[in-house]
Amino acid sequence: MLQLLYPIGLLAALGIIIPVVIHLWNIKSGKTLKIGSISLLGTASNQRATHLKIADWPLLLLRCLLVLLLALLLGRPVYQAAHPAAEEAGWIVVEKQHLGRVWKENRKALDALIRKGFEIHDFNTGFEKLELCDTATLFSGPAAVPLSYFSLLKQLDAEKRPGTRVYLYTENRAGRFEGSRPYTHLRLNWKFFTADTAAVEQVKKTDAGKLLVLVNAAAQQLDAAYIRSALNAIGDFTRREIEIREISTMGQVKSPAAFVFWLAAIPVTKSQLQQLPAGITFFSYAGQKTEKISSSVQLKTGNSAEQVSLYQRKGVNGDNGRAIWTDAYGSTLLSLDTSGKINHYQFYSRFNQNWTNLVWSNRLAEALLPVLLAPKNGELVFPSNTAQSLQSIPLPISNKIKSAAVYFTSQSLSALLWWLLLIVFFLERWISYRKSVYKL
Repeated sequence: MLQLLYPIGLLAALGIIIPVVIHLWNIKSGKTLKIGSISLLGTASNQRATHLKIADWPLLLLRCLLVLLLALLLGRPVYQAAHPAAEEAGWIVVEKQHLGRVWKENRKALDALIRKGFEIHDFNTGFEKLELCDTATLFSGPAAVPLSYFSLLKQLDAEKRPGTRVYLYTENRAGRFEGSRPYTHLRLNWKFFTADTAAVEQVKKTDAGKLLVLVNAAAQQLDAAYIRSALNAIGDFTRREIEIREISTMGQVKSPAAFVFWLAAIPVTKSQLQQLPAGITFFSYAGQKTEKISSSVQLKTGNSAEQVSLYQRKGVNGDNGRAIWTDAYGSTLLSLDTSGKINHYQFYSRFNQNWTNLVWSNRLAEALLPVLLAPKNGELVFPSNTAQSLQSIPLPISNKIKSAAVYFTSQSLSALLWWLLLIVFFLERWISYRKSVYKL
């Protein structure tokens, strides 16, 4: 099936009018014949030709064909052929350090797939093939920071033929779902699990009871309003009760509080931090000098297709912990320091529309979700039975992932058209040259 990548290029075919007009109006003047006497000649006739005539059809057709070929080249033609999707046995894909756990919990289903010819592969760059005996091997995790699931899924989509069945088993950590939600032509069955007992205990602890959040608005009432809205959205999303209390002094921070938003414009001092109860998470504004900037907030989570602009920020003084958010230039925007008795987040901007459009974006709640519920390592873990509902992370939903019974291959026809164009051009020039020689 022939398709054009740029159909608007066919407008150039209107240029076919030019050679037609040239041939129609190519009227040659007559030759003068000298004779001895003009007495026998009558009066001069004033009659003129009443119709136009094309004298050379082959040249006209060749020149029109040249224009049409040029128009097709501008349209970038491709030939698209349909092929049946792969019917070969698919893959079972799992990170090899979790292979033993996945095999133990899904042995019956995986055994049935293996009998059908499915292969086991590591869910990592290169997709190393694993053997059944590897289920008893204890593999260590990757030394480097692992790629996001979405990045690996795009690589897997390029690795396998469209239509291949793939059973994918992964953890359900929010930190691994970075980037834009992918689409794939694989027939994908994605199953989630909680990786270890510690993560399960973390979820249980997180889900137990009411979360108390203290907010010091100071003079930043608008900033506090955005924070409260985001906290309410997080509470609705996680189905957890979040109690928000407003405070005005540091002395009001008591040990039952799990999280404190200190939105005062003046940064807190070390002595003030030392007076806080151990174990709480403290989120404060930081930095002294205000900088005008045209940049973006790099949240490292969620759908990267939505741009979060950054208009102003504060300068960073010294090393204040691990960078959680950065700007587009890589400078720390939100840091986390866990070296003391508290978990201290420092934000080098403001939750204000004059500083960033994050407050107007749906991503504010998404950005604060791992900060609020996973203060120690910046990573949020959900129970496996709720993973499919976390669209704001986002997780790929099964009906959003495309599958196909056939797949298509496209081949560019530009090279063929160039050869045809050259052949027609030299043929037109050769015919024109021969006509001019014969006339001489």
